[in-house]
Amino acid sequence: MDNLQAAILDVKLKKIAQMDRKAKMYQEGLCEVKEIKLPPPPVENGEHYDIYQNYEIEAERREELMVYLRNKGIEVVIQWGGKAVHQYPALGLGDVHLPRTEEMFKKALLLPLYPELTDEQVRYVVPSIKEFYSQKS
Repeated sequence: MDNLQAAILDVKLKKIAQMDRKAKMYQEGLCEVKEIKLPPPPVENGEHYDIYQNYEIEAERREELMVYLRNKGIEVVIQWGGKAVHQYPALGLGDVHLPRTEEMFKKALLLPLYPELTDEQVRYVVPSIKEFYSQKS
C-alpha cells in the first residue's frame, strides 16, 4: 500500500461506525418485511469485530423492486452481475451446481451503504421498500 492509499484508508476507517449505524437502521426498519431476508448482523466476540461492507438483502420480486426503487431515485445494485462465482465459465469449474447459492443470487440486491449516505437517505429507502411490498402484486 502506498502513502496515498494509506491516507485514503485512514479517512475511510474513521467512518466505519457511521456505516454500521446506517446498516442497523436498515435492520430495524426492514425486520418485519416478510418478503425480504436481511443479512445476519456482524459478530462481535472480543477477538474480532465484523462490519457491514455491503448491505445485501434477498428480495422476493427482486427485479420489480429494483425498478421501483430506481424510479424513486434509489440506486441499487445486483452484485457480480447476478451470478455466483461457480457460474462463470472462464473459471473452468465445470458442471458445479449449488442450488441454494444459485437461488440466493436470483434474489440478492445491494441497498445503498457507503460512508457519505445520510440518515435521511436511509429513512427514504426503508419506507420505499415497505411501500413496494404493501402494494398488491
